[in-house]
Amino acid sequence: VGIQNPDVESDQSYIKKVEVQDLSVVTSGNYQRYYTVDGKRYCHIINQDTLMPENTYDSVTILCNDSARADALSTAVFNMDPETGMAFVEAQDGVEALWVYPDGTEAQSSGFGAYVDQ
Repeated sequence: VGIQNPDVESDQSYIKKVEVQDLSVVTSGNYQRYYTVDGKRYCHIINQDTLMPENTYDSVTILCNDSARADALSTAVFNMDPETGMAFVEAQDGVEALWVYPDGTEAQSSGFGAYVDQ
């Protein structure tokens, strides 16, 4: 499964390919659903603590065996700071994650790399 590059202006359509079996791959991001006000883009994912769109990441991808759970987790983790999100994912059985930051750098949970198709 290809994980879409959140940099929609890039020539590279996908940032990673993962090989999964009996797992869902779900991504939450700021690059498809957004609105623009006075030239500034705002993500559709709203942080409940700030009541503002979250902008820490461009995308968060979750791998797990339940698509509905993966969808809920990707949105929840998108709203967590990096340390909290990583700790949260690492505490979940059978859940892995990939974070992509606005500068293009990435972070991944400890088991995510096992699914990356080299």
